[in-house]
Amino acid sequence: MKFFKSAWNIFLVSIILVLVSTNILSVTNAKFHDHLYGLFSHLPYGELLSQSKSRKYQSLSADNERLRRQNELFSKKEKERKVKLVKAQKISKNIARRTTKNVALNVSAVIPESVPYFGVALIITVTAADIYAGCETMKDTNELLLMLGGTPALSDEATVCGMTLPNVENATDTLGIRFYDFLH
Repeated sequence: MKFFKSAWNIFLVSIILVLVSTNILSVTNAKFHDHLYGLFSHLPYGELLSQSKSRKYQSLSADNERLRRQNELFSKKEKERKVKLVKAQKISKNIARRTTKNVALNVSAVIPESVPYFGVALIITVTAADIYAGCETMKDTNELLLMLGGTPALSDEATVCGMTLPNVENATDTLGIRFYDFLH
């Protein structure tokens, strides 16, 4: 037993001496370093390193960081999408409400528009309300297009919002209707 113990000690001391001497030689002697490099370059330690726990941990950490950044980006886009959706719903409700009011105004004005002279004034008033509603709808539609990344129809908006109507006197003069003639 004593023999094995002393042999083991000799073995350990010789291993330590070999390691220390090879370290010193690899640092101080370029040829020795090249020979060691040539010797170790044939060993398949690259495969061992690629399957090591630290390599797997580094890969997992990199994937985790990439997914964390991707999740932050998705969260930001989701918040922006929700804000746009709320805004689009508000615009849509405004357009629907405006259209409902406009249709109700037009339907309720059909019979009164047939009354001479007063009908002309009512037609001009209802048409002015139509133009205003159309202008507001164009603005809302362009806002939706901008929000969704489209190109707004600004020239159409300018055309609709820039329309003017004749006043009642000009319209009745053009039609040859006089209020005084209506009373007699």
